Amino acid sequence: MDRSKKMVVLAWAAAVCIAASGCGDDEDTAAAPATATPTATQVATPRATQSPTTTAAVPATPTATPMPTQVATPGATQSPTTTAAVPATPTATPTPTQVATPTATQSPTTNAASHAFSWTAAGGMIDLGTLGGTLSEAWGVDNGQVVGDSFVASGLHAFSWTQAGGMVDLGTLGGAASVARGVSNGQVVGWSNLAGDSSFHAFSWMPAGGMIDLGTLGGTNSEAYGVSNDQVVGESGIAVSTPFAYHAFSWTPAGGMIDLGGTNSRAWGVDNGQVVGETDYHAFSWTPAGGMIDLGTLGGTGSEAYGVSNGQVVGGSSIAGNAAYHAFSWTPAGGMVDLGTLGGTFSRAIGVSSGQVVGQSSLGSGAYHAFSWTPAGGMIDLGTLGILSGESSAATGASNGQVVGWSAPP
Repeated sequence: MDRSKKMVVLAWAAAVCIAASGCGDDEDTAAAPATATPTATQVATPRATQSPTTTAAVPATPTATPMPTQVATPGATQSPTTTAAVPATPTATPTPTQVATPTATQSPTTNAASHAFSWTAAGGMIDLGTLGGTLSEAWGVDNGQVVGDSFVASGLHAFSWTQAGGMVDLGTLGGAASVARGVSNGQVVGWSNLAGDSSFHAFSWMPAGGMIDLGTLGGTNSEAYGVSNDQVVGESGIAVSTPFAYHAFSWTPAGGMIDLGGTNSRAWGVDNGQVVGETDYHAFSWTPAGGMIDLGTLGGTGSEAYGVSNGQVVGGSSIAGNAAYHAFSWTPAGGMVDLGTLGGTFSRAIGVSSGQVVGQSSLGSGAYHAFSWTPAGGMIDLGTLGILSGESSAATGASNGQVVGWSAPP
């Protein structure tokens, strides 16, 4: 494996922490992008070391676990503290470059590590192509608009894809690389290197205004992961003497960037004001009224929340004895429910929309595949774009039955 591909694999493992044994104590190190400035090949990219076999549905019977104990909202450390809003001054970005819409043949032009895909029950998995490089991955979808990142000559660039317009390069904040992670009503969020590539900041992108720097909580770096109705969430370095300290944030046009507190916390998702993420190795849910609530685990020592829709929170948690890591669904009424796996020991839920949960799971063979889970149908293997052993896929977002993610191509 050459150096650039090795960095790609390492960066993906750090960002998504896909390991059959779960994350454990290495989650904090792996999922803390604010600890290092990415190069063009260090922005989160997928690993290509897993392999698919079957696409047969494997129902996973949910196993209810005890309701988590709600943790009283602490004082100033975990209730949102307003920091001086960093002005969101638009930074000039290149005019988006349109790339031809990929055909439905699902065949990429290069032997890439992965390609972004869109999946529907009627049409199956469709290859969305790339921006001309050898890799792409989709991370968010809303009403048919898919966002993610793809390699170009200088490194990874954020993209937006629609059926009508194909894949469009969203540019950067002046540096070599950018990544898109979420989309809502046309607003795309993620992070980008700044000029000189010595730091990276969270951004918001709109068709009319281009890419806007959202600033930080006083530290050097920040990243945006989710957006809902103009509310952007993510993580940012904070201005403290301890190196690499970071906190979850919420950003709005009116209020700027707000510190949500926690211990080395990050916010992965948001829906109608409810923010979810991870702090001190436990999944949390945050609301303006209730502050930060610990959602507990499936019996193990660690958990993370990645997505939320209409009060349903999804993520991953270690099980009793930390013997495995399983996807979960959490609701206030039912607590944390184990969604099972596709036959292996690992699964993680990354997105949710109207009860449809999507993510990645290991198979009994050791391969990793994208899945879709519903209460009626259980966990279904979505397969891959590829045909050979040793290939992998992951579903990262869903909207109105459309699932997106990345997969090894044919």
